[in-house]
Amino acid sequence: MAKAIKTLITAVLSSVLVVTIFIHIASALDISITGVSYKTTSINTSIATIKAFAGGDCSIGGGGSGSGGAATLSVNISASTPSAEISTNDAGNGNHIQVVCGYDTWSLTEEINSGSTTNLVGITNSTIGFTPWTSGSTVSTFTNKTWGMKYTEVTPQAGNAVTATSYHAVPAYGSPLTIASGIATSGYKIQQTFGAKTDGSVRADTYRTTVLYTLTGINIPSPFSCAPNGYYNGSTWTQYNGVDHGHIGIMQNVTSANTADWNIGDYATVTDIRNDQDYVICKLADENIWMLNNLKLGSTTEDTLLTPADTNITSNWNLPQLVTSGFAGNDVPKAYGPIPGSTDNIADETFYGFLYNWCAATAGGTASGGSNTCTAYSVMPDDATGDICPANWRLPTGGPTGEFAWLYAKMDNPSATSPSTDTVYIYGLNWRFTGPWRGVGAGRHNGSSFYMQGGSSTWWSSSHYPGYSTSVYVFLDGYYHRGFGFSVRCLVK
Repeated sequence: MAKAIKTLITAVLSSVLVVTIFIHIASALDISITGVSYKTTSINTSIATIKAFAGGDCSIGGGGSGSGGAATLSVNISASTPSAEISTNDAGNGNHIQVVCGYDTWSLTEEINSGSTTNLVGITNSTIGFTPWTSGSTVSTFTNKTWGMKYTEVTPQAGNAVTATSYHAVPAYGSPLTIASGIATSGYKIQQTFGAKTDGSVRADTYRTTVLYTLTGINIPSPFSCAPNGYYNGSTWTQYNGVDHGHIGIMQNVTSANTADWNIGDYATVTDIRNDQDYVICKLADENIWMLNNLKLGSTTEDTLLTPADTNITSNWNLPQLVTSGFAGNDVPKAYGPIPGSTDNIADETFYGFLYNWCAATAGGTASGGSNTCTAYSVMPDDATGDICPANWRLPTGGPTGEFAWLYAKMDNPSATSPSTDTVYIYGLNWRFTGPWRGVGAGRHNGSSFYMQGGSSTWWSSSHYPGYSTSVYVFLDGYYHRGFGFSVRCLVK
């Protein structure tokens, strides 16, 4: 059967905020930062869908309400106090920079504006009064006749961070420095702090330069019937030229041998013969072939007979009938479904599959000829040797050196030489529906009800957690109680 493919385009949107730095030397030294203007550049919306977010698509302003406008700061420096700093405060000292960006990710850079210099030059005498910061953690310890900037996160938001928190020299035009970055935000505030020091030898004049702030928003391409063939390394999207192999037949016939010539990003659609369910599979950055949909196996009316011919087990086993409630504990298999809000189209972000406790995900353990995974609460289980994945497929290994950790590392950096233990996944664009993992918000089942649907997913590994007899390594939450209902994704053996 043919599968429709849509072309993917990366959308980039930039906004700029121009801030002029003034130092006036007379009987006292007045320092001011004035926000001059900001604008939003346009993009071709015919090739990309811009994500609407409260306050606009992607804009930067100097207004506390997000409307932009000027921010003026002043401070006096006398002979006895030759150094000074001033910070925005959304009140008398001017407005903080505010980022409004509905894109998947954004970055904010600073550089000297085109036509200006890194030095503060006198308006009247055209001499250099202040050179870029060279040393000193506080303005009082600055090198004489230097100036610098630093930034502070005002409104902490998960996934967003200011990186230029120490005094530094603002780079020349054409060499921008990233001062903050993050994910979609409705109003992320950043405090500007300007510092300068003089030794009294600077002539009376007004010295100035202009700093350019550029906000860039990036949308990761939306998936088609496969995930995007690329990865996001924290600042840029790299696109793979993956090949669509179309519908290649029965899932149980896919092996590492007959996909050995696939390149990273190659994908196809397959059919699980146990219930004629289609799935998308793809060769991801770790060079394994993975399911890009959650497993949807089970019946609402009866048990499902699984055999070694179609499932990764060595003896026949019955997957229990799907239920919507009821806690089975650790030693009784349980399958939960349908999941509220789930749809049937594998190209949808709401194709959730079904949820299984670990005993069910590992096909009843010894009941299907596998290892002892369905143990009592106080008995440490074995790692799984069998599971409900199709024949020639299996659950991935977990833990700090497992296949999930390696995939995480390779997704972030294809040249990674060690696995990643970072589990703060919700902010990782590679793991969202718009990333190569094509994650969906299937949520979980706590034994009494479904919850967290539309928000997140957790996937079982084959590895028990050695610290607690009740727990198993999961992705991406580290480890969790094996009696809960989580999602299953498999990889080719």
